Amino acid sequence: MDQVLPTSKSTPKGSILVVEDSPDLLTLISEALSIEGHSITAVRNGVEAMAFLAANPAPDLVLCDLVMPDMNGGELIRRLRENKKWATTRVIVISGANKVGEKAAAAGADSFLAKPFDIDKLYSSVSRELLH
Repeated sequence: MDQVLPTSKSTPKGSILVVEDSPDLLTLISEALSIEGHSITAVRNGVEAMAFLAANPAPDLVLCDLVMPDMNGGELIRRLRENKKWATTRVIVISGANKVGEKAAAAGADSFLAKPFDIDKLYSSVSRELLH
């Protein structure tokens, strides 16, 4: 039996921090999720993500790449998990790295999307994590 996914009208909305070093992909993900009604903050690396997190309430969800300059996604997730303010924040890794599932789990992510991904998979992954 196929899983029935909620429509965008019934999908929970949340605040999402998108961390991606590819400008085109950062824009695509941010715009796609914004259209669905989510509040989006977009940054280019882990350093920018940590600066945002330090100055703002924890988002409902973080989507991050693993391979980025300045601070990679694994280090960002480690820092999230070590800080009680962000420890329970849901994290989806979006990466084209080999064995992305294993790397995401090892980093402490809640789930992952392998690049390239279908936009509907992005929507369903975000919905699933926000419902958790």
